Amino acid sequence: MRNRKLMSTTILLTLALGVVFAVPNQANAQFNKLKEKVKKVVMTSTDSNLTTVENSNNSAAQNRDLEETITDAYVFYLSKVAGFEARFHNASEVINQARDYASKLDAALRANPAYRTRKIAPIVRDDSTAMTAAELLDKLNRAGDLIKQVQTDLQVQNMSYFVQGDVDDWKNRMNRLEEKDGFILLANYEYRLVFNRAEGDQEALAKYSKGNGGKLLPASVIAPLHQQIDELLVKMNSLAPQYSFSGGAAKQVEPNIFSFIVKQSAENIPGASVVRTAWLPGEWMIDKNDLGIPTMRSRPGTALYRVPSQKNCVEQHFFYEEKYAGGGKYQRASDVNFSDLRFVKCQ
Repeated sequence: MRNRKLMSTTILLTLALGVVFAVPNQANAQFNKLKEKVKKVVMTSTDSNLTTVENSNNSAAQNRDLEETITDAYVFYLSKVAGFEARFHNASEVINQARDYASKLDAALRANPAYRTRKIAPIVRDDSTAMTAAELLDKLNRAGDLIKQVQTDLQVQNMSYFVQGDVDDWKNRMNRLEEKDGFILLANYEYRLVFNRAEGDQEALAKYSKGNGGKLLPASVIAPLHQQIDELLVKMNSLAPQYSFSGGAAKQVEPNIFSFIVKQSAENIPGASVVRTAWLPGEWMIDKNDLGIPTMRSRPGTALYRVPSQKNCVEQHFFYEEKYAGGGKYQRASDVNFSDLRFVKCQ
């Protein structure tokens, strides 16, 4: 009878992987050492509840050999497939090794099919895994694809610094929403991240890829950006009912300026339709040079949109500026400068 020691493979693997990945030229030696330790646990164990199977033709020795094969395969899978790192391992070599382990495991399971659907957690001493022996075999057979995915995930993780600054910026906007009465300021390309995600993603990826020497980054790199923007939008919508259009009963803007707002708002926000516009309180602000001669005048206003993709309306501030033309007259501009926006209840 075997005396199965209560040893956690999870602890063994965590300790061993830390050592393996710390010193590349000792990786194989450390892996083999770990494997022998786990083998010893299995070979000296006696828990009949875990080793007895329905097929009475299988001997205890056969069961022990099968469990040893499963354990070897699992340790290999965790350390060299799921834990693959190009710095320490050669992909082709690992894939070939995986085929060997898969071949041995497949032969063992054919000889004792009762183990095929059995959970391997009690055998390998890792309560965190829900795999069956058949699922482990499948992963070994798909080692090449799994390694590619591990490499992609690691690449995305390593490239997260490309997007982290922007993620922090969006988070800061969210944290300051209430002190800014719900308003946020968007750069030109950021409108599409909020209101036209597909196009916004393309622009964001192009921006980050440019910082990566022009090499296109995987779309998953901007997943943290999506998460933060979505969190911001949830908060903006939750605050919207407490805000009303700040134009109120103020004077409507002139028709030519209104037409600028209609055109530009639709370009920024797909489907946006202008409900109304108004000047904000105050008169024209006049800028003068050092000689006291006017150079420009400007006036702030606000616009209210309905947007099909949003349950609340969008209010956006703008500035209209005219350059001084001389003789007390100003030259009419051809557009407006949009400023911050917020979600408000529709009126």
